[in-house]
Amino acid sequence: MNKKIAVVVLPFAAVTISLLIMRLYLSFISVIPIICIFHLFTGYYCPGCGGSRCVRAILNGNLLQAFIDNPSVILAIIFFALMYLQLIFKTFFKPKKLIPDSKTFYIVLSGILILYYIVRNFIPFLYPR
Repeated sequence: MNKKIAVVVLPFAAVTISLLIMRLYLSFISVIPIICIFHLFTGYYCPGCGGSRCVRAILNGNLLQAFIDNPSVILAIIFFALMYLQLIFKTFFKPKKLIPDSKTFYIVLSGILILYYIVRNFIPFLYPR
């Protein structure tokens, strides 16, 4: 298969399949409550708490609630979209860097996420619903 065709077609196929699986998940499996063992024993929310609710909020178009439920999911979507745009530029145009390569960027981003996951346990507005 031609690389240019693969770069264009495969991500759309992956997104379509992912959305279909997510719709099936939200329709049949998500009605069963998933208990977080960390939250059950400690009373605090773990970094994964709110992930399913975040995806449900994204599919319903409520991005603010999705970000409050679990910002990692939205950041991952943005990250993969930027990676795909980099691949498009590399394949069809002059290569451009959209995602920093520096370790400092990833350390700061990780620190911000860790701080958020700690702080959200003490501010009721930030609790995953």
